[in-house]
Amino acid sequence: MANRGNGKPAERAGFCVAGNRDWHKQSTVATSPVTPQHAIRAIVAASDILSFTLHTEDFLRAYLQSDRLAELVYVWVPVEAGEPDNTAWAFHRAIYGKNDSGRLFHFKTQSRFLTIPNITLSSAFDTIYLVPHHGAISTYVDDTLNAGDAPFLKYVDNILKNYSTHRPDHGTIQFAGICARSDDAGVHCDAGPYATTIAPLPLTPPLSSPFADPKYLHSLAAKLLWVARVARPDVLTNATQLANMPNPTSADARRANDTLATLARLRITLHYPRLDPVTLQVYVFANYSGSAVAPLPKRQVG
Repeated sequence: MANRGNGKPAERAGFCVAGNRDWHKQSTVATSPVTPQHAIRAIVAASDILSFTLHTEDFLRAYLQSDRLAELVYVWVPVEAGEPDNTAWAFHRAIYGKNDSGRLFHFKTQSRFLTIPNITLSSAFDTIYLVPHHGAISTYVDDTLNAGDAPFLKYVDNILKNYSTHRPDHGTIQFAGICARSDDAGVHCDAGPYATTIAPLPLTPPLSSPFADPKYLHSLAAKLLWVARVARPDVLTNATQLANMPNPTSADARRANDTLATLARLRITLHYPRLDPVTLQVYVFANYSGSAVAPLPKRQVG
């Protein structure tokens, strides 16, 4: 913790290396799988149908809990440490700032989750693991979402006991920006906590005046689009147009602010009602692209 000297609460501080200065950064793979919002919503919906309870766990100092690295990582000691000049530290765990630490953490935890009996990795997402009709796990960097029956949850709990975690939630959870609340009517999903942190844009009268810098409008529109993927897309139909506007005016900024005000004033959610699995039916719709007389290999289903 650091004293900010301005009367405000102290900031949290953690050790982070300058990974952009890694001499062999170009030879490492930095990408790590991340769960998309629609995959999370699918787990929420399936959990509601199967009467599972949603649970989340947040890993504490996650990267440092990865397995030992195959080779040491050497880091010049920062001057704040008070060590002699030209001193280096050797790390045998993944550390924050190094470009492949998230990837190392993901695949190490993945190997643990795959030890659960009959569990399989999703064919669509590298961060979803499931035992059909018994449970599912989703990971998002250092957060874990799991839902299932009692035996499945016991296996998950035994794995998580190997790690230091905090902020566990049950029933009503927040995960990857999505808030899911359970009640007798089902599960309600929204991005309320995230939406309340978005600040409106300042307006310059008259409303026909060009906006000072379009990037601020585009940034706000992108945030609204993100919320739309979590909650109700039909409420944010103008966000796409705003995100691509080359020369916006204050009137366009007011449109974005009005949409943001709607999000703050109304609870906009996706509702997953309680369903009886016995009466559940699946309807599939597809758009067709191609001529009715075209050869079969050239016909496409969208």
